Amino acid sequence: MDNENKPAADKGHQSVASMLKESTADALKVMESTEIVTGRPRHIVDAALLGTCIVFLAAMLGLSQKQIDTTLTIALVAFAFAIPLLACGFMNAFTKVKHDVPHWRVLEAILIGAEIAETVGEIAVTVGVYEVIAHLSLLALSAFQAAFVLAVVGVPFLSFIGLIIYGLVMVRRNEKQKAKPSQSTEQEASSIDQSTNTTTTNKNLVMVELPPQAPGS
Repeated sequence: MDNENKPAADKGHQSVASMLKESTADALKVMESTEIVTGRPRHIVDAALLGTCIVFLAAMLGLSQKQIDTTLTIALVAFAFAIPLLACGFMNAFTKVKHDVPHWRVLEAILIGAEIAETVGEIAVTVGVYEVIAHLSLLALSAFQAAFVLAVVGVPFLSFIGLIIYGLVMVRRNEKQKAKPSQSTEQEASSIDQSTNTTTTNKNLVMVELPPQAPGS
């Protein structure tokens, strides 16, 4: 019985090993065929946010434990949480997938996961900045909250109003463009009528006979 089970187990191990070899080979092919891209906006944003985190941590080194209150503690945790996520997004932003390569969807899924992690890191930096502002000034915190509400609610609302105004302007412009051909046709018709009237009057003048003149006149 043991001898009969050994070949099946060996086949199972071989199949797993062959699958690992094939997947590794496919992954290497996909990585070799990728394109390196530099200067993306993501690089600039991630680098700026990483610099913000590092500057905050450097500023925290000069504070004592008694000076670090709850808001600064939350900010410290948020910045520390954001640094690995932003670094992951920054490094994966250099890679661009070529869709003509087999198994490119695997690398695409990895890059999408890196973008999601990067977004979470950006949110964490926002939370950290919010807590730093709350530590410094309540008035500045109120201004930050008002600007946040304006950016999230006010800008889409104003954009919707602008879209409505743009639609009304385009409708009026189309109406004017439709009215111009009708006016031109009316002008052409009136000019044609005037030309026909002038020709008929000229014909009538030609057909008029001169009266007979007296002799010796």
